Formats: sequence, C-alpha cells, structure tokens
Amino acid sequence: LNRMARKAGFNTRPVTSPVVPVGKECLRFCIHADNTEEEILKLLSVIENFFIEDRRTNYIQISKL
Repeated sequence: LNRMARKAGFNTRPVTSPVVPVGKECLRFCIHADNTEEEILKLLSVIENFFIEDRRTNYIQISKL
C-alpha cells in the first residue's frame, strides 16, 4: 500500500517496530487541510485498489492449494 500510495503522489510513512509492536505495523497517511476533495477521493481509490488486488492475490494463492 505504501508503494502504491507514494507512486500516486501521496506522502505516506510506514510505522514499524520498534515504534509499534511486531504485528501491529501501520501506514501513516499525511493528509492536511489543503488537500482537495479530488485528492482525497484519489487516495481512497488507491486504498480500495490495494485491497482489491490483495484479495485477488490471496484468492489465487488459496486456489492453488
């Protein structure tokens, strides 16, 4: 997700161990008051596409078992 968001031009920061416990890693999105509605919608689209692709990839891996 970080790679996809940065490629789309968004400022993201992974938050990893030791800042957070292992298994609780997250991604910080830097959104500010100057972001336009169009930019926010684009970010939501990037996030949605990530989960669609992730689901498709996991389905393919599971179906090969």
